[in-house]
Amino acid sequence: MNDPSPRYRLRSSTRFRTVLDEGLALDQETARLHVLNPAAAVILEALTTGPRSVSELVERVLEAFEAEPASVRRDVEAFLGEAIAEGLVEAIQER
Repeated sequence: MNDPSPRYRLRSSTRFRTVLDEGLALDQETARLHVLNPAAAVILEALTTGPRSVSELVERVLEAFEAEPASVRRDVEAFLGEAIAEGLVEAIQER
């Protein structure tokens, strides 16, 4: 059975880089530069290699930081919502 939950990917207009330990995301459509907190940088870094589920992104953040899994899941979901609203990330349904 296929997992019906969405996966997330960077929009084609999003560029992500780490510069001097800071995560930076550039939306090329709007020319807006976003300075990211460390957890958000881990999430976008993971998305540079392809679509990821919330669970996969939670695992990446937990590998980088000591934190409570339920709290990290809430934070990842909240960040994805913000990143979608800002036009950096999009949700996709893979078949």
